Amino acid sequence: MKVVKIDRSFVSNITENPDMRAIVRAIIDLSKSLGIEVVAEGVECGKQRDCLTDDGCHLAQGYLFGTAITAEEMPLLLDDGVLKRHQ
Repeated sequence: MKVVKIDRSFVSNITENPDMRAIVRAIIDLSKSLGIEVVAEGVECGKQRDCLTDDGCHLAQGYLFGTAITAEEMPLLLDDGVLKRHQ
């Protein structure tokens, strides 16, 4: 699978800067037209997530979803190889 990652430096300003959002939207559209999956990095708030979702990016990573963890901590988040849902 081919994947394009949108760097957090672009994502961090998409809610305040229309030009930055246009760049992100163009990356998403171009990637989709080439059959390439898109992942946004550095998503820190719901507004950023909503902009990305509205523009067609449905995969993201960042502090909105969880902080960085060590390799030793990862098994604690898994239940039979599947990420546990936070309750």
